[in-house]
Amino acid sequence: MVSFITPPVALASFVAAGIAGAAPLKVGLQSMRLGSTMYFVPFFFVLNPALILRGAPLDIAVVVVTAFLGILLIASALEGYLVGFGSLGDHPAGSLARLLLLGAGLVLAAAALLLARVSRPASQIPTPS
Repeated sequence: MVSFITPPVALASFVAAGIAGAAPLKVGLQSMRLGSTMYFVPFFFVLNPALILRGAPLDIAVVVVTAFLGILLIASALEGYLVGFGSLGDHPAGSLARLLLLGAGLVLAAAALLLARVSRPASQIPTPS
């Protein structure tokens, strides 16, 4: 699925650029930025089974909410638009806000993974090989 939006293949992006009369590579890079969360989510599924609704209901709820908020903040940082706030702008304060949003999103997404490990008994935590 990622190959449809990732240059140099970006089949869907290049077709959309042709229909819109826009520069194909520019549209491909923009689609890659918009779909960037597609790169992170599969790793979260592997590292935390609660994201595919396997586990205790409370664990699932906490992990899904924190992962959702983390992905929302990461996407906001990459796009430069925060829901409920608006455009972050191209000035230095906007760049700083984007950097802080990215950091906060990564911390929240990582917290979703760590919370599940803390809440499970030690016998259920997988050990790295």
